Amino acid sequence: MKMESVVLDIKDNPFFDLKPKAFVLAHTVEMFDMPDDLSATFHLKSTSARSAIGHLLAVHIDPGFNNSVLTLEIENVSQFHTVRLHWFDMIGQIIFWRHKKVPLNASYRSKGHYNGDRSVSGVKP
Repeated sequence: MKMESVVLDIKDNPFFDLKPKAFVLAHTVEMFDMPDDLSATFHLKSTSARSAIGHLLAVHIDPGFNNSVLTLEIENVSQFHTVRLHWFDMIGQIIFWRHKKVPLNASYRSKGHYNGDRSVSGVKP
């Protein structure tokens, strides 16, 4: 599937209107550098969900995910209403999980395709 890529500048576009049933990739402002004994999940805040914002279930942040922003798969689940997204909207939260250290050969640090991403990233083989 070919997606249209649009880069928005906050100076020119203080918001983005997501049409009904539309889908967009966005990214966090925060950079992640996960140690090998910590993973996390992204969850929408209830206010976002009640505003018809949906997020696809690619929510796990692997141990070793590093030097990268988190790409978010956002959709407008409303059938009839446009959802206005503003820069720096706090639409979600991160829940962290401490666990046994993942060995380097199994860590996302050594095998992750999306490490080092500084912006939205589409599918990588």
